[in-house]
Amino acid sequence: MLVARRPPTSRNGGVLSRKKPLACPSLPVPEAIGTRFNLSSTKGRCSLIDPEAARAFVRGALGLGEDQSQGSEKEGRVIIEAFPGPGGVTRALLELPRSEVKRVIVLEEELKFLPALKELEYYDDRVHVLSQSGFIWETYDTVKDLGLLDDIAVEDWKAGPHSSLSFIGHLPLGPVGEQLIAQLFRAIPERSWLFKYGRMRMSWILAQRMLERISSPPQRAARCKLTIVSEAIANIAPAVPHEVLEGYDQHFWPQSESAVGGKKKTPLSRRIGQPFVAINVDPQAEGSILSRDEARQLNVQQAVTSATDRAQGLVSDTTNSDPLTESSASKVQVTQAGTAQPGLRVTLDKWDYVLRQLFILKSTPLEKAIQNLGPGAAILLSKLTGPEVPESQKVNTKQPINAMSLRDFARVVEEFHKWPFAPDILFIADQGEEERN
Repeated sequence: MLVARRPPTSRNGGVLSRKKPLACPSLPVPEAIGTRFNLSSTKGRCSLIDPEAARAFVRGALGLGEDQSQGSEKEGRVIIEAFPGPGGVTRALLELPRSEVKRVIVLEEELKFLPALKELEYYDDRVHVLSQSGFIWETYDTVKDLGLLDDIAVEDWKAGPHSSLSFIGHLPLGPVGEQLIAQLFRAIPERSWLFKYGRMRMSWILAQRMLERISSPPQRAARCKLTIVSEAIANIAPAVPHEVLEGYDQHFWPQSESAVGGKKKTPLSRRIGQPFVAINVDPQAEGSILSRDEARQLNVQQAVTSATDRAQGLVSDTTNSDPLTESSASKVQVTQAGTAQPGLRVTLDKWDYVLRQLFILKSTPLEKAIQNLGPGAAILLSKLTGPEVPESQKVNTKQPINAMSLRDFARVVEEFHKWPFAPDILFIADQGEEERN
């Protein structure tokens, strides 16, 4: 059973003064780390262990620049760190003063890493190590149940980035890492997971090839559904310059996979030794994807507006009752309430469906691939490129799916949302996935 530590007290019940943290022990040299932990490199876990690179990453992740005022008193941030490995980044966090880092919640399921992490609790009372996986949603419920987030306020999404909560992690290699980051990106527009507290920054150390799936320009082979979702809801920028992490074996553990018989046996997506980068992911204040809460608020506003309009219509009818006029007014009101304005933001379920159906045919021109959205979907082409469509809203329907921009996809999703014959039944699988998440 996990128990949150309480502040130490004296015999008369008073809280003892907090001791100054001791200097945390540094990690062994890379050659000794392999002997100490004896972990198979096939687990797809790579950890930043170079102290200077770890310090640079931490400063970039927390936005610690020279422009900050010196000597100003402030309360530090609460950091949740997932997949820390032996704790190279954790140690860099603990080198910062309490005015910058108030608490570090470390999530690590690999038992062989725990001794190197648990010893940090002895040296610094800001550390809380939980032997749980950052991949499992219930882990974050445990963090909350332990009271480790009790002092985190829910901040207005549009007011700015969250002032006191940050997330840092090493993204595992392979399908596990891609599945995790895809789910976390989906949590941003839904304002679920840790995003229920506000626009929290995520900072990741991840493989270069994974970054290419998250952020690739049109016509690149790596561009995919995940790329479009990330563009629609977040701003992505380097946490450190690319050259800071250049040279895998100089900065990371375990060492690069050696070739056997002239070949490397591990698939490229999980291969140890591939280039790594560090990024900051900042949720947009108002991305292209509408949150469910915002959608519900809009529905309520539309219902109130419609009710008010109907009431005003009844008042006017007491002086001039004309059945034909009344019928015409009612039709106009219904049309106005159901008409989407240009640039309409749409909820995640429809974005998810449209992207999934179109990227199945990523090399096919939109004018042909659009039929994959459902029977009769070709009618949407006239809404995207017809003579009555303003130039600013037109989409080149002859370009392949892989060449489309975020704006192009937003227009397709908008027209699909307005299409009265959109196949709603096909959203069931996506809704079920969201409920499980």
